[in-house]
Amino acid sequence: MANVGAGIALIVFGFMMAVFGAVTYSSCRSAPTLNGVAPDCGGFGLVTELGIALGVIGVVVTVILALLQRTSHRRTPFIQQVPDPSLPPPIIPPVVTPQAVEKEVVQVRCSFCGNLFDGTAKACPWCGAPFG
Repeated sequence: MANVGAGIALIVFGFMMAVFGAVTYSSCRSAPTLNGVAPDCGGFGLVTELGIALGVIGVVVTVILALLQRTSHRRTPFIQQVPDPSLPPPIIPPVVTPQAVEKEVVQVRCSFCGNLFDGTAKACPWCGAPFG
């Protein structure tokens, strides 16, 4: 931001010069003539033009410095750390994820009593009839 300050200072100084030159030039032009000869006001017109030129240069410098400052951000490069071969490798604990076991049970109707029971049973739990 300090570099951009130089451009801003040029803008402010140029504006002040332009205002000073314009005010003094207009007051000089409105001054009464002495013995029919108008006063020489050329220097104040030059100050006004120089102030405008400094203001324009200040704008250009400010824009250029702001763009340069924006693109010159220092980025730290990525440094890959090389492991020390004398040290044992780190022990990485295994990742254990709980798993749900789904079991599908088929319901079977008993041929003797007509009740439903699990197909994995060897006999009907209600009447005791063998399944198979």
